[in-house]
Amino acid sequence: KKVVEEADVLLEVLDARDPLGTRAHAAERAVMEASGGRKRIVLVLNKIDLVPREAALKWLTYLRNELPTYAFCAHGRSHHVGNSAKPGMEEEQRAVVGVDGLLQVLKNYSRESGPDGKSRGTLTVGIIGYPNVGKSSVINALKRSRAAAVGPTPGVTKHLQRFALDRQLFVLDCPGVVLSTDSSGSGENFGSSLVLRNAVRIEALEDPVPHVEAILNRVG
Repeated sequence: KKVVEEADVLLEVLDARDPLGTRAHAAERAVMEASGGRKRIVLVLNKIDLVPREAALKWLTYLRNELPTYAFCAHGRSHHVGNSAKPGMEEEQRAVVGVDGLLQVLKNYSRESGPDGKSRGTLTVGIIGYPNVGKSSVINALKRSRAAAVGPTPGVTKHLQRFALDRQLFVLDCPGVVLSTDSSGSGENFGSSLVLRNAVRIEALEDPVPHVEAILNRVG
């Protein structure tokens, strides 16, 4: 909530391997309702190096029908998925944004007028998303240093953190948001969709059998 209140722009980080499964529609609706539709939400399709180029292109096209979307790889240099794109596809849709590209996108937002009609001057960017989608890795890539703690298990980020990318651009990191209609209750009764997204620590599960069964049902 504090991130949403303080941020001028929200980057919602999605896992390119499961963009819809890691997209928090309920959080998006809550943000828009609370801000009267004035708050900007930008989708960041992270980990695109883990999916085929054709898949990344199709997800970019699909998600951009709803919100501004940029593909991103938090590790290594910029990647491009345009080599296998269909002729005539716009360059904006084909090019995958790297660190410099995403920074430029954010700086462009800082030049826009704020609620008072004046240029913002400074911009505060909130990073939101499910646990383990790479929010802290995105911040580290933008800052070009290991500023935020990262790890392969959910729950590494414990509290709100503020990082300065430069004198005009600030980023807020927060613990992952877990919102799911699949959740079977509260406490330790987690829905399988959350578990399979690696949004829940394994040691927090009372009974792993239902989730193993969910995997078996998926594969056949």
